[in-house]
Amino acid sequence: MQYSKIPDQDIVIKNVTFQDITKIIELQKESFPSMLEEGSVWGEKHLRSHVEIFPEGQFCVEFRNKIIGSSSSLIVRLPSEYAIHTFSEVSGNSLFTNHDPDGDSLYGAYISIHLDFRRLGIATLLYKARKDLAIKYNLRRIIAGGRLINYCNYADRLSAEEYVQKV
Repeated sequence: MQYSKIPDQDIVIKNVTFQDITKIIELQKESFPSMLEEGSVWGEKHLRSHVEIFPEGQFCVEFRNKIIGSSSSLIVRLPSEYAIHTFSEVSGNSLFTNHDPDGDSLYGAYISIHLDFRRLGIATLLYKARKDLAIKYNLRRIIAGGRLINYCNYADRLSAEEYVQKV
């Protein structure tokens, strides 16, 4: 089912609650089947931890009571300007246990949009919610990264740059 335009009155952007977790896990499975295969989809313990630690940084988009998008963020302070880090390090092994309310950067850890709702501005709504949050907390920046799928299988012999060039 494809939508060319979603009526604004049918869209709700809100903070994730514990009751949303099961629906968000299903959204991840539908949105990232390859991550599901490699065991990289966040489970209930991860999402529960995000909501417990930093509820203001967890957003979802509902369309007619169905979650069609979600994002997770935490506040961090990297030791130096754009310090090299791994996702595991910066996200507290995906549990956000290293969320730092006194940090200076909103770290966009994840975003997911249902396949049927891509290219309709849903991600833009989530990024705007992040931007508004960064402004509210007077943070100096938003940092977001992307995964290099299967890079872990080559990290011992290729730099990230080399892997990207080869892929």
